[in-house]
Amino acid sequence: MAVTLFLTNERKKAATLVERDQQSAFQAELELHCPQGFVARLDPHANRASGDWDEAVNALQFRDAREYGVGHNVGVAVDLDGAGNCSRLRTT
Repeated sequence: MAVTLFLTNERKKAATLVERDQQSAFQAELELHCPQGFVARLDPHANRASGDWDEAVNALQFRDAREYGVGHNVGVAVDLDGAGNCSRLRTT
């Protein structure tokens, strides 16, 4: 299963810069909790044979790296417990 979250500003367009700033949400954060833990995935491009030297080095260096969340114009912070499990993700 995959989950996609979007935060949108549905407010009307402001007439002045002051109104725009008062109606805007700055540095909003979304947070997800899953007591059972999120399932990690490997880099989907890691096993692709593209012939690009940089991609090959990247695949080697990050071969054990797991991905729990992907941000679109935002970063994703992952909180791992002592056993390496992830039960909380948040945007940054």
